[in-house]
Amino acid sequence: MVEIKRIKYLDTLKAFAIMGIVFLHCFTLWNPILVHGINMFKLNQIARLGVPIFVMVSGALLLGRDEDIKLFFKKRFVRVCYPLLFFIPFTYILNIEPNPLMAYWFCWMIIGAYLAIPFISKIINHSSIVEIEYFLIIFLFAIIFYQIMQTIDYKFALDLNFFITPVSYLIFGYYLSKKEFALSPSKIIIISTIVFIISTLIKMKLGNFWDVYPKINMYSALDFSIFQVLQASSFFLIVRYIYSDGENIFTNIKKLLEKEIINKIILSISRSSYGIYLVHMLFVMGIYRPFAKTAQLTGSQMFVYCVFAFFFAFIASWIITLILSRIPYINKISGYG
Repeated sequence: MVEIKRIKYLDTLKAFAIMGIVFLHCFTLWNPILVHGINMFKLNQIARLGVPIFVMVSGALLLGRDEDIKLFFKKRFVRVCYPLLFFIPFTYILNIEPNPLMAYWFCWMIIGAYLAIPFISKIINHSSIVEIEYFLIIFLFAIIFYQIMQTIDYKFALDLNFFITPVSYLIFGYYLSKKEFALSPSKIIIISTIVFIISTLIKMKLGNFWDVYPKINMYSALDFSIFQVLQASSFFLIVRYIYSDGENIFTNIKKLLEKEIINKIILSISRSSYGIYLVHMLFVMGIYRPFAKTAQLTGSQMFVYCVFAFFFAFIASWIITLILSRIPYINKISGYG
């Protein structure tokens, strides 16, 4: 099987996504963190797009490929499962959660989504952009509908749960990677930036995503609020069109990102992202959070502690993943890909 060709903007999205996830987990060590009367916990709303972006990038990379189902499970599915199975025992050793298996809820969610990819990919291959848009329109309508019903505390029997699953984010990511918009890259970046800022501010105002989470029958903590979808999709488009051919308003940023050293760092973080996710949870849940709950720290001290936790957990997890990836046999469970 031919190796997936690296797509720079998707690698950049993955790098931002994993940094966002580590930031999020470190800044939820203790709630609220008040610094001069400001609730710093709301900062993590900026970073909550990490998991949706990961799922969307998976959709952009894996959907629409004409790949044998056996090869898919042999080459791709096991890349998620083997590292997870290796790290689960550490959650028991460190007593991270009452139910240690839930410490890696993201992994179980993505495994469930991966199970659907061979089938969904066949549908995507035989669907036009308009037909994909039909599905996504219902997806967006459904999350808005359930959010309104929850807000007004009104029960209604319309069941659209089929359209609100992690697979919806997969399809959305694929669509945003393929859709050619009738606007210039600069205009798309400007519009997407405005949408990103507005949706992020609304999320910061509303607080935790559970406050706007549709009441659907799912164990996943994946955020399906309309504000999260807008935030993640707008960020996806910003990064995609920064890397577009020709001039755009962020051409200088593109040149910076494409400098050899920065490009290598982005690629390394992207390829290490799954391993970073697995390793950093051991630092955050096994060490940082127990200390944060018992330490008598002021808001400012807790803020500094969370900043330190973020940088150390991210860099240490990155280094550990790279080391594991270079050890024969062990590299299969490193999460490096």
